[in-house]
Amino acid sequence: MVNPKDIHILSAEELSAVVDRYPWFAAARKVLAEKEAGTAEQAAIYMVSRSIVHDIAKPKKKKEKKLQIGEFFSSEQYKKISRQEDSIFSSIAKIAANPKGDSTPIEEESGTDVATETLAKIYEKQGLFEQANGIYSKLILRYPEKSAYFATLIEKNKQTI
Repeated sequence: MVNPKDIHILSAEELSAVVDRYPWFAAARKVLAEKEAGTAEQAAIYMVSRSIVHDIAKPKKKKEKKLQIGEFFSSEQYKKISRQEDSIFSSIAKIAANPKGDSTPIEEESGTDVATETLAKIYEKQGLFEQANGIYSKLILRYPEKSAYFATLIEKNKQTI
């Protein structure tokens, strides 16, 4: 009898002979199906577990190397994948370009503008009516259907100043 540890070193012809002699020897059928193309269908008839045949029949994927902690893109790799609309990266690059720590203001992009009615109300409660009016004027442009409402709030804040 063939030792299961040695079954992988047998040639396809020897495995065929073993399978012919012992048709229910599933391990020999599996190794034969791995070595010879087209024998997985025949092996499926004699296998108890179809998952073994499924593993043989499906194509094996190469494992992709994943980045480990501490590995970063090279500048060439970053240039290949970066896009113009990556606003997060561009704002970080602007900060990094100023290594001296100068307090020159960095222009905010239009997508990062936070102007909500809630923020304006918070400014009103803090007594910062000018900032609240600035937010209300932005909200008028953003929501023209509520412009009359925001205009009355601006007038109310101007009276309290």
